Amino acid sequence: MSSPIIYLDQAIDRITEIAVEERPIGRLPYRKLDGILGGVRKGTLTVIAAQPGIGKTSLVNSIALSLAGQSVRSLFFTLELTTAQMVAKSIAAMSDGTISPSRLHECRDDVKLATALEAAKASLREIGSNLAYVDTVSSAEKVCSLTTDAMRRRPCPTAVFVDYLQLLASQSDPGDERTKVAHAIRKLKTLAKKHGVAVYVISSVNRSSYGSPVDLDSLSSTGLVEFQADAIVGISIPGKKAEQKASRLATTRTVHLDVVKNRNGGEGSTNLLFDAEFGTFSEII
Repeated sequence: MSSPIIYLDQAIDRITEIAVEERPIGRLPYRKLDGILGGVRKGTLTVIAAQPGIGKTSLVNSIALSLAGQSVRSLFFTLELTTAQMVAKSIAAMSDGTISPSRLHECRDDVKLATALEAAKASLREIGSNLAYVDTVSSAEKVCSLTTDAMRRRPCPTAVFVDYLQLLASQSDPGDERTKVAHAIRKLKTLAKKHGVAVYVISSVNRSSYGSPVDLDSLSSTGLVEFQADAIVGISIPGKKAEQKASRLATTRTVHLDVVKNRNGGEGSTNLLFDAEFGTFSEII
């Protein structure tokens, strides 16, 4: 039986070659954020954290759509929205500002909207072999088993998206929330490391952190999240409380992204413009 201890005098060339070949499997659609995180890396767990209503799901979905277009299989496990609701979000994102999810029902009677719908569906079909939404998972174990089964059937670079951590944990065996969250995040981290998957998981933050920029303390009540994550990206609305309230009521608003932890590089921040009607983000130059 071989020893797990590997001395570098015999293995330095082989291990260095592995490190050199560890290039990103894809790129994030937001240049500055991608530069800070060093692209999409297999074997990593990234947490996207924010209070409700900031646009977490839309942001993560935009990453999934982008990666699917880069031939990275994107498996989106949605516990909050149905598959149909996620597809409606994606159609809106692909419609170039023509169809919002709330207006999809008008496509039957409006020629312009019907034409835009067909174009958006065609765009989704082009990337559809690399994109799937799953709304039937009930545990972190199920996320892992479905992912590994997909990788066994068709080996290719894979990214997993979970929306969201606390809902996934709440469906596990009885126990307090902190214990269940810790169990779920360990399973997702093992999936990333053991199978070379890039995992993105949405997380809520402590209520005491609402209205403030996200930091590591914002996750203090959520088990081992801050320790297991390779990167943590916090999303917040800049400004004082009155400014934040006005911004949340606006259709288009600025959101601030803080990379508060990054094992593969440094920390940093960037701002994006969020169009809440269509669920799209654009970089602020």
